[in-house]
Amino acid sequence: MPYADVVFGNEDEATTLGAKLGWGSDLEVIAQKLTEFPKENKNRPRMVIFTQGAKQTIVCVEGKVKTFTPIPLRLEEIVDTNGAGDSFVGGFLSRYVQGRELEECIAAGHYCASECIKRSGATYPPKPNFTYP
Repeated sequence: MPYADVVFGNEDEATTLGAKLGWGSDLEVIAQKLTEFPKENKNRPRMVIFTQGAKQTIVCVEGKVKTFTPIPLRLEEIVDTNGAGDSFVGGFLSRYVQGRELEECIAAGHYCASECIKRSGATYPPKPNFTYP
């Protein structure tokens, strides 16, 4: 943990961590407490991101919590949720390493997860159509 700038988890992982450390089950509280863990690199604040499937994605950085709405999908569009979390992380990091704003990073993560969910296995369309305003 002392070397982690960005920490990702899903709601089950977050609530398990909260229970283990005595922080309760409120995901926003758990995210805030996790950002406060000691950190070696003080040049960048730690960012904690908890995904919750179709529910709000929670992001905490510098003590501030923001929530983001994933791309809504119709029930019939959902084929396989395996790999959705990893796809979210990949999409997020693809923009994060380019220095993009948080909103664009989250949008890219949501896009990749939503595309993954529409297919069997962790696959993507031959030509992605992600855009950000």
